[in-house]
Amino acid sequence: MLARWGQWALLLGTLWFLPLNTSMGLSIGRWYQDGMDSFVRGVGARTPIPTLAREHRPFLLPWSEAELQSGLLMLKESRLGPFRQVPEDPR
Repeated sequence: MLARWGQWALLLGTLWFLPLNTSMGLSIGRWYQDGMDSFVRGVGARTPIPTLAREHRPFLLPWSEAELQSGLLMLKESRLGPFRQVPEDPR
């Protein structure tokens, strides 16, 4: 009997939080899409790698601008897609 009540309690708890979970998921999805759109625009505009890393670090790799810059440089050196057109450093 207790197991049945426990199952119902879990179901009701799940259903109670479903709208909040859905709302938060959609919000995070919009944040992610906006961040990626901005990054793609920067790559398409041939923004230099140091600038891309500085401007998009909070979204792409918040803990290390140096690691992000290194990764972007690897993509350029690999001549991968649009990264082949991105300048390394404007200096």
